[in-house]
Amino acid sequence: MKFFASTSILLTLVGSQLAVLPGPALGGQVTYTLAQIGGKMSVRTPVSTSWPFGTDTANAEAGVQIAGTPGGTFTGSTGVLPVWSGTLGANGTTLTPSATNAVGAPAPTAGSLDYFPRGFWAANQVGGTIKIPTAGYFNVVKDPGPASAVLTQTTGNATARGSATWTFVPGLINNDWDGVESARVAMVNPAGAAIPANTRAVSNVSDPLFFYLPVDNEPLTFQVSLADLRVEIEGITGSTETGQFADAYYRWTVMFGAGEIPGENVLLSQNGGDDYFDLGITTPNPGTVVDYTNNTLSAGVYWMTADLNLGAEIIAEPGSLALLALGLAGLSAGRRRAGLKI
Repeated sequence: MKFFASTSILLTLVGSQLAVLPGPALGGQVTYTLAQIGGKMSVRTPVSTSWPFGTDTANAEAGVQIAGTPGGTFTGSTGVLPVWSGTLGANGTTLTPSATNAVGAPAPTAGSLDYFPRGFWAANQVGGTIKIPTAGYFNVVKDPGPASAVLTQTTGNATARGSATWTFVPGLINNDWDGVESARVAMVNPAGAAIPANTRAVSNVSDPLFFYLPVDNEPLTFQVSLADLRVEIEGITGSTETGQFADAYYRWTVMFGAGEIPGENVLLSQNGGDDYFDLGITTPNPGTVVDYTNNTLSAGVYWMTADLNLGAEIIAEPGSLALLALGLAGLSAGRRRAGLKI
């Protein structure tokens, strides 16, 4: 967290252009992507002065589950320290280091993260969130940066991967940061067994900031925009002709308020995003999603939180009755899957 005397804050959420998004398995490829999303959040504070007693921290975490079982192989680090590798247990809490970790490798922390399933996004169906056990680094001191967290699990023919990296971007008068994330669910062999339901990957980068206004009525402005997100959804039809459903989403949240405790005295709370299950590659561009200006604030301390949550999942394996039920529920209106026989 950082205290700033700042009159203008620029936050930009920018989806990353991933160099390679694996598609149908070809010669030399080892997996077949069913759903994948990648994105980048960038926070910029072009005019800022540090409050001398402030601290600056950030969070990066990732989680996966296959058939509802969390855990997997974790790799990550903070700053210039050695990479820590090991496992997150199936209980979602036990972290076991690899015997080959170098001295000083920072142990991650087990946590949990909201996952926003298909039902949450479906029209007229609010659907609840799901808690996914995660591993990552929390309250990382910015200056050494970066903090990275990668969690991967492969069980049978299913593989899932979440990745989040937070990077400090130092400047002459600013303290900016970038967060790069991805989430992917895939088949090891496209001709193999279908992926079970409750197979998901999720990632999140967030960073609480504090700002200080030295006088009353000094304007405070910030903008949040999203662009160039990249989503890949693939379908597959096996010998059983049942096919496989998958989807991916992004969800951003920005909150702003008065005081030294985030979440209290909220002055602004906005969020948004979208869910995708059309076949192919989509690059949504929602543009500016928050444009906040206030020139009536009293002198004092203000907090702001911003985070980007990405997820990909397998939807329950659909037979013809399941497809009909989805259609009646309005989940597949105008978005019928290619390659799936009804």
